[in-house]
Amino acid sequence: LQKLNLTSCSGLTSLPAELGTCVKLESLNLNSCSGLTSLPAEVGSCAKLASLELQWCSGLTLLPDLSGLEKLKVEYLPEAMQPWEERGRKAFALPTEG
Repeated sequence: LQKLNLTSCSGLTSLPAELGTCVKLESLNLNSCSGLTSLPAEVGSCAKLASLELQWCSGLTLLPDLSGLEKLKVEYLPEAMQPWEERGRKAFALPTEG
């Protein structure tokens, strides 16, 4: 599996950890997956991942450490998740309200 396009799967709330076994995955398109709240840490094992699209993924609150994916280009990162990018793509979670 080299490309996975899950665009407009608004009911999708999570991805399986097994996604990390897709060692040839180069492109992951999650645009308009507004129900998605996080990505599994295992995505960091997809060494060939070069493109991650997150446009209109407004439900994201948690991103894993993807700092080891040197070729990765993240497109359309939601504004609330910008600190993840700014901190070198280390694991990041939005603060919970309470």
